[in-house]
Amino acid sequence: METSDDHYNKFHNYYLSYYGQTFQAHRPADIEELHSYLNKQINFKKGDKVLDAGCGVCGPAIYFAKKNKISIDAISNSEKQIETAQELISKNKFGEQIQLHLNDYHYIDRMFQSESFDKILFLESFGHSENKEDLLTASYNMLKFGGVLYIKDYFAAEVTGTEQRKLQMKKAVNNLEKYYCYYLADLYDTLKTCRILGFEIEFIKKPDFKLSNNNVVGAFEKELNIDLFGNEYMPIIVEPLEIKLKKVMKDKSI
Repeated sequence: METSDDHYNKFHNYYLSYYGQTFQAHRPADIEELHSYLNKQINFKKGDKVLDAGCGVCGPAIYFAKKNKISIDAISNSEKQIETAQELISKNKFGEQIQLHLNDYHYIDRMFQSESFDKILFLESFGHSENKEDLLTASYNMLKFGGVLYIKDYFAAEVTGTEQRKLQMKKAVNNLEKYYCYYLADLYDTLKTCRILGFEIEFIKKPDFKLSNNNVVGAFEKELNIDLFGNEYMPIIVEPLEIKLKKVMKDKSI
């Protein structure tokens, strides 16, 4: 079965061609507007140590390093992404601020010491995890107390309606896994896990920017003959959300 690193290595040049240096589908027309928006939402502090989990080719990381006095450990399991990211980081002279790691982000608790980071970011990369509970646990352990976990991604929409509509939604979700190695997170399960771990919710909301009129995703999928719905009715299967959580000390008396 194809894995996410296989997928991104195989289609690396297509992603660069259609998405540029920021591999995110939910975006405004101006990618700098997206970067600025994310920078504001995450709210970096001087000296922050940041983990960009699923960094792509580091388009956002380079922007964050340019705008903030922070250090970033950026992880991707794709060799081609790391190669391109290294070229971009060298070109932009951010080698002192951004450290690249070719690895699986599920293993961050083996790569770094506990409580190493002030912020951990999943920018449309959380969905590639097949074991989100373990990933969230590792993220919690890697954050300092008071540290922030920020997730911008697609979550599964409720499967509702007629039996035909439900079947079509499930078919599209299965195709999302097949073509993209993408496993939509359930919002309620994600929040339950985070609360049990000891995260406090700062906010949950839809990204507050106007989407691009250019159908980048549609053009990309047409080029690669990807059809999630099999030329049938296209119900909404995803909900774009931002979740920002803070690691808080758990009350050991409970």
